Amino acid sequence: MAWSVPRTWIAGEVLTAALLNTHLRDQLLALRESYGTTLPASPADGDVAVLVDSLTAPTYQWRFRYNAGSSAADKWECLGGVPAKVSGATLTVASTTATDYTGGSITVPRQGVYDCRFGANATNTGSGAKYLDLIAAGTTVKTQTMGNRADSFGSGEARTASIAAASAIKIAGRGGDATSSTFDSGYLFVMPVRVS
Repeated sequence: MAWSVPRTWIAGEVLTAALLNTHLRDQLLALRESYGTTLPASPADGDVAVLVDSLTAPTYQWRFRYNAGSSAADKWECLGGVPAKVSGATLTVASTTATDYTGGSITVPRQGVYDCRFGANATNTGSGAKYLDLIAAGTTVKTQTMGNRADSFGSGEARTASIAAASAIKIAGRGGDATSSTFDSGYLFVMPVRVS
């Protein structure tokens, strides 16, 4: 049930159960936010909902407002919340080919646009630069150059294009040459901008 324009009361009007139910009870129920592992299937403009990955032990909580007038296909706009986050174990790369960072992946629950923050430490035995890639739905969104020092840290931020539900957002490391590079203390934070 959606919020409706409040009634203008008239002096001396008799309050009935029907009027109170429609204009008090139903309005208060419309203000209640839904909380669940899915967003409402038939939202009305202005509906607010909290999306979580678990009702008993959520690892993220995202609060959305439905904007029926948005020109974007993804009409649930994120108002804030706790980001999905992961950190990975050590990764050793001995080539210029990107290798996925173990534990550095988040599968998004809904189609949409997401903001990401990512980073890692890196060491190598050669003189080539090291690179940390942010990959969403199989496409590199951003490459962070970590320099050619033996020990360096790299971090970055990027916004994805709209990606499909169940797509992976992940970080991957690669060396600038064939010498061995080791990435550790990697992290990835993902927060929606808007979803469908």
